Parts: sequence; C-alpha cells; structure tokens
Amino acid sequence: MSTLIADLYTPIRAFLGDFNTTVRKYSDTAIADVVRTVVRCGHVPGITVDGAGTGLDPGLTTTLLYAQVVYQSCLKFVGPNIGSYSYRTRALGESFGNQSHFVLELQSALSAIENGAGFGAFIDFHTWAMSITGVPLWNMLTELRTNAPIATVTVGRDGITVSD
Repeated sequence: MSTLIADLYTPIRAFLGDFNTTVRKYSDTAIADVVRTVVRCGHVPGITVDGAGTGLDPGLTTTLLYAQVVYQSCLKFVGPNIGSYSYRTRALGESFGNQSHFVLELQSALSAIENGAGFGAFIDFHTWAMSITGVPLWNMLTELRTNAPIATVTVGRDGITVSD
C-alpha cells in the first residue's frame, strides 16, 4: 500500500514550526520536492517514489520508516540555514537564531533509527527503560499509599505495608 506524499506535509510542518495556516513558510510543492529528493537519493532504503510522483512505494508501513522520511526531510530544510544570521536597516534590525541544536537532534534521531538503537528497537517502553537505567524502574519509582480511617496501606518496592 502506497503512502501519499501529501500525508507528510503536516508532520514535516510540525517539526519545522510552520504553524501559520494563512502564510506558510514552506509550500506544499517544496515539501513534496524535498520528500521525493530524499527518497530518490536513497536516504530511506527500500522506499521509492511511485510513477506519478505523488506517493511512496511500498509505503511507510513502520514507525521507523515514517520517522526516517520526516527527519531526513526536516534536515534538508534546516541544513542550509543552520547558523545564526541577522540584518539591519536604519529603521529595523532582526536576528535569527542558531539551529544547530535542532540539527543535532535530527541527526541523533536518524542515527538511532539507522543503527537500531532507540525506543523503536525494543519490544516496549518497559524494556527500553530497563536497558537505559539497568534497574527495574517500576519497582523503584512506584508507590501507592492509601489512607483510610483505620489504617494506611502502602504498596511499594518493599511489598505491602499496613500501619495502624
């Protein structure tokens, strides 16, 4: 099943901060051109652009493929303007910030996807958390305390405790 390139406009805009629906920073055609270029340059192995140029085949069937296309596309938009810049006229001056942290975040996420690291390579959140910390987080961070008129019951890492 094919994934339409048009379905990627909103997530790419979300990452790039293009939220103004009246005046867009990035046109639909620009986003579509970048997505097609990313796929045709082989940045997402196993995915191709369909004959009409409107979809991706065989489709972005996994979260990792979807994220890889979105992250690669965002990187291509932000990369040329990574450094800070400013301009000044007699009446007005404006500065634009450095985007190197955003680019590093994108590169880190792509590296995690391409190397099988990150949450996507684990069965669930619990196993990911266990691998990062090395301790059973749910046992260490979970405590339930119920106060009743007669006794207090605490369920935590030490088991169940009832106090009068």
